[in-house]
Amino acid sequence: MYSKFLFIIILNILSVCLASAQTNDSILSKTLDDVTVHSHRYTSSVKSSKEGEYTWKLPFLNNLPKIMGNADPIHYAQMLPGVQTNSEYKAGINIQGCENSHNAILLEGVPIYNPNHLLGFFSVFNATHFSTMSVRKYNPISSSANRLGGTLEIFHDEEIPKSTEGDLTVGLISSQGTIRVPIGDKTKITLSLRASYINLLYSSWLTFDDASLNYSFADANFTLHHKLNNKNTLIVDYYGGFDHADVEDYYSSISFKSKWGNHVGALHWKHNNNKYKIHSTIFTTNYLNQFYLNIGNLALDIPSSISDIGIKSALEHEKWNAGLNFTYHNIHPQNIDVQGGYNIKNPPQQKQDSWEATLFAEYRHRFLKYYTINLGSKLVGYFTPSSSFFNADPTVSVAFDNYRTKVSLNYTYAHQYLFQTGFSNVGLPIEFWFSADENNAPQSTHSVMLSASTSLFNGRYRLHADLFYKKLYNQIEYRGNVFDIANTQYSLQDNLLHGHGTNYGFSVMAHKCTGKLTGWISYTYTHAKRFFKELDEQTPFAANHERPHDLKAVIMYSPWKHWDFGATTVFASGTPFTKPKSIAYFNGNIITQYEAYNSSRLRPYFRLDVSANYKWTSRLFKEQGINLSIHNVTCTENHLFWKVKIKEGGFAYRPVSFIVNILPSISYYCKF
Repeated sequence: MYSKFLFIIILNILSVCLASAQTNDSILSKTLDDVTVHSHRYTSSVKSSKEGEYTWKLPFLNNLPKIMGNADPIHYAQMLPGVQTNSEYKAGINIQGCENSHNAILLEGVPIYNPNHLLGFFSVFNATHFSTMSVRKYNPISSSANRLGGTLEIFHDEEIPKSTEGDLTVGLISSQGTIRVPIGDKTKITLSLRASYINLLYSSWLTFDDASLNYSFADANFTLHHKLNNKNTLIVDYYGGFDHADVEDYYSSISFKSKWGNHVGALHWKHNNNKYKIHSTIFTTNYLNQFYLNIGNLALDIPSSISDIGIKSALEHEKWNAGLNFTYHNIHPQNIDVQGGYNIKNPPQQKQDSWEATLFAEYRHRFLKYYTINLGSKLVGYFTPSSSFFNADPTVSVAFDNYRTKVSLNYTYAHQYLFQTGFSNVGLPIEFWFSADENNAPQSTHSVMLSASTSLFNGRYRLHADLFYKKLYNQIEYRGNVFDIANTQYSLQDNLLHGHGTNYGFSVMAHKCTGKLTGWISYTYTHAKRFFKELDEQTPFAANHERPHDLKAVIMYSPWKHWDFGATTVFASGTPFTKPKSIAYFNGNIITQYEAYNSSRLRPYFRLDVSANYKWTSRLFKEQGINLSIHNVTCTENHLFWKVKIKEGGFAYRPVSFIVNILPSISYYCKF
């Protein structure tokens, strides 16, 4: 009798595996002794977990619209529910109302302090070099970064190919190539190169508002995977990249140059013996920005940098997850050199050294068949030459999972010891990092998130919903400008506002997971309120990145063997800005009175991108294809910000839009 039941179970499992191997959305049915199994092949590139985590297979990005021939992971992460960005020219991501700097951007656990190239269209992550991207709306207890918001992490593909393989993409603005070379059956080397040549073909488009832009970037990835044996793997990883941008305004005699770049090196050891897992990493990461500004006879040099050296190790054993992270930070917030201003002397160069140590532990316990409770805590010590901080950051979550419906409730108390601020994040990364100290207490948050998801129609569709609330403490805002640096005895501390904030809202998503047509539609409602005691405002105001309403859709359609189509669309509230009450031009100076801080909004934002891929095989290549994409196919003129423009003795206050209203592109790719 028992052998019969065992035989039935084995055949049922085999039937499910056969169903997963189908290439279309048909239902596979196998009947045996009145037992029928139904299954659908999961074809969507995105999968989600009960804790609000999304995992995206990066090769599928080729099926979506590309911006000037480029498919960037972070740009597409912005299409997920609960994840927002401002608009063109604005870089980074905002997860559940948090600032860009509140979110950890990680490369296999190693922090990246500025992940963006120009305009937010490109990031430091070359999608062809990596296999998956994970986006979490929370910061897991085992993360090496102490942050208040979520986590975006990129992972390598550790599979060793049997022969040399790779791919090449040639577009109108940049080209990139990746090659994977096996050395025996235990080692592989992966090398990726990428470079831009935007001014060769788009130079006329890069002249806007009486100013011209010259821009270029290049980066490289190198990864060595070596399997010592079936239980141990060593990974050597390196990334290096740089950007260079020059802008010159012909009428106002204003010009600036900016050079910035990242360098990341890491040595990973991974051990897995089926009883426990160990992942240990030694790493260094560096971000440097050199910013030069000329206004007439005034010249400013404002470089900044942050460098880390760290070690981290994590152990997973049955119900336990524990580890230790240690990081040394060397930070130069602003090293200011002014020529031609009214300063008697330049302020002394600032340097901040700090040490961050984190000990964490997490325990998972399953009870009542479908329920799981997670209890964890971080013990953090943060030390500077003048101050030290010690905190315990607990987290607790309870989850229900019956394999169809998943519900989880999570509470986290967290601290963040690094701040990011600056003049502006419009297009160029001129913001800088600085450390918590005796004048700036660490940021902290109480965070609660309720997540739920359920599958419908035999797994073909899935519904997701999140409800969140965050109370933020020790928030800062930068109120300085370049004229303060040029004409006063500048002090960073004198230009910082201190206060608190609140993020709250919800997101919902309907996701089609199977078939030739996959994708999702999502809606996010978010409020991010801030209050700073130094301002005269008596009520909280909207944060600069707040977008209360955000409606997005992503569609991928593969109707035939050689064709793929994709589309993405965004409709969102305009971001806040402070509108002038009155503007006067007196003796060559502009005198302005402003309304309440961030009390006005840009008009709503709308964008529709479409793409078509034609692919084929040949004797030389496994696959090759042509991608045709159109960014903002409706030619909607989206306002980015308002500015005062001085020209020929007069001035005007008007909105500024993106360089062009539509960006078509074509690119060729091949895989060998």
